[in-house]
Amino acid sequence: MLYKGGILEQAFRQGASSLKRAWGNKLTYGLFSGALAFAFFFMAQTMERSIFSETLPHLMKPGYFATASLYVHTAPVLYTLFLLVSYEKALYGELTHNRWYPLIVAGFRPLALVGAKTLALIFSALFTYTMGFGMVVFLTFFLKYGLSTAFLPALYLAGLADVLLMASLGLFFSSLFRSVNSGRYLLTLSLAALLWAKSGTGFYSLLKKEDLLTRLAVICQPERSVYLTLAGAFSLMTLLVSIPAAWVRARRYYLSPDRHPTSLEAPGRYLRSSRFKGRMKPFDNRPAGIRQRKALDLAITTLLMLFILAALFLNAAILAINATSTRRHVSIKGTIPYVFKTDTMAPAIKLNDLALFKEFRGDRPLEVGEIVLFDQDEIMYVERIIKKEGPVYTLDIDNYPPGSEHETLIKTVQEQELIGVFYARSRWLGALILFANSIFGRITLLLFPILLLFYQRQIKHTKFRDNKYRARGIRLSREQ
Repeated sequence: MLYKGGILEQAFRQGASSLKRAWGNKLTYGLFSGALAFAFFFMAQTMERSIFSETLPHLMKPGYFATASLYVHTAPVLYTLFLLVSYEKALYGELTHNRWYPLIVAGFRPLALVGAKTLALIFSALFTYTMGFGMVVFLTFFLKYGLSTAFLPALYLAGLADVLLMASLGLFFSSLFRSVNSGRYLLTLSLAALLWAKSGTGFYSLLKKEDLLTRLAVICQPERSVYLTLAGAFSLMTLLVSIPAAWVRARRYYLSPDRHPTSLEAPGRYLRSSRFKGRMKPFDNRPAGIRQRKALDLAITTLLMLFILAALFLNAAILAINATSTRRHVSIKGTIPYVFKTDTMAPAIKLNDLALFKEFRGDRPLEVGEIVLFDQDEIMYVERIIKKEGPVYTLDIDNYPPGSEHETLIKTVQEQELIGVFYARSRWLGALILFANSIFGRITLLLFPILLLFYQRQIKHTKFRDNKYRARGIRLSREQ
């Protein structure tokens, strides 16, 4: 086997059939990442008047800063997903399958192969990230926001540091672990650790300050946040370890679990390396592999069904809550959920909060100051009790709109018109319902579970089918 076009060209191909197609895939991935982050921005705009506008105001404010920040936060997650899917082609995972061994026997230097793979991954990560960042800026231009680019270099560098760190960690794990699955698990845990480190070092707080980010040097100052310094040092350290480790592994030959003799004199004396865990097992230990396959199949099926059932249950609950927010109410074990759509009861109940009311049956006297849900003229109202005269209650709102006269919305209702008594609210559930009622929420909560249900068999058996085809190819090559 010889590399067409040289070692470096083959490394840049990352499993693609040609170099042109490989760069096309990288460009497509970068543009898709930018477009996806831009879609997240529109998704955020549908939840503008919710708790997200208070907790994440820098991502909700229309402008270049919000769209670029969303891409910076999503880019390392999307790139990690790419590395998990392309672990064996983009990283050193191909060493486990001895794909470099024929080249080394033919005279290619292992260090050159390692260097080409490392350079290809770093430059590919730089290219795809840059294309995605440019895509976000390009799409934001059509929204005709005020063009402000002073903070873009700082945001670009912050996201690039995360992507290069995940790339170096991918090389590090794939150089030390023969098990592909172990490397993927560690890479996933590293992403979670990265997100935690950015929060713990105050880097997330720094990225919220648009005025400070107009100076590029700010994000590199350790007194503000040590994250970028640690990320750079850690990336360099992992590369310095992974390159010699991969060089050592490239000079060895590993017997794949599928490549063993068809007949053995004493099967119990021969060992094979497990593809998934890297453990040594006897060749005749096939029933154990079948049991593991069935257990993994059952686990994937269970997780898919749990996710689908949770999505369906959530949709049913949201439909019931939406029914409550119109001219009728739904009681769930004595609790009436109600999505509040005004600011009339702020700050006790804010816009888009999910207010929870205890169903009122006249079993206890109500006190002045309590917030109640009542039906008058087939319209649902939420107001506070300001006066009580026997079974007659005088109600009013807490927050009158600007320009309106106070006490103009006072209502007098009979006790039998009261439906529920307010006892709690949830801003996060209110935001979830607001998202679910948007077009993005409908696609996520309705279309995505249906697709999973339809393609669950293909999802479960994809990896096993790839292993079967690989083994079939080995058998055919032996016969030839």
